[in-house]
Amino acid sequence: MKQTDIPEGTIHQENTLRELLINILILRREPHQLCNPEQYDTYLHQSLGFTIDTLLQVPGDELICSLKETKQFNAGQLEQFADILFHIAEDLDEEVKSKVKERCCLIYKYVDEEDRRL
Repeated sequence: MKQTDIPEGTIHQENTLRELLINILILRREPHQLCNPEQYDTYLHQSLGFTIDTLLQVPGDELICSLKETKQFNAGQLEQFADILFHIAEDLDEEVKSKVKERCCLIYKYVDEEDRRL
């Protein structure tokens, strides 16, 4: 059986995203605890080095390039990150929720276009 070489950075990013998603889902599942946006920022900052505010400061047309360059996300990881952001957005105030979901849509659109090219 032939083994495919997977870059070590890819494995690290996938583990980081998986851990972040688990933490977010656990946080959202706790019935006795209201989800606090600062808790999401803490998890995001610990895992990826930025917060929701930092993410929203990146112009929409630069978001994908920024994530690919600074985090070396591939299309699958971008989609997973958008899924995580979508979960987070559900607990944010309406204005921020809308902006975060716009970012998710940008990422999903990019991933869809990448899939069509293949």
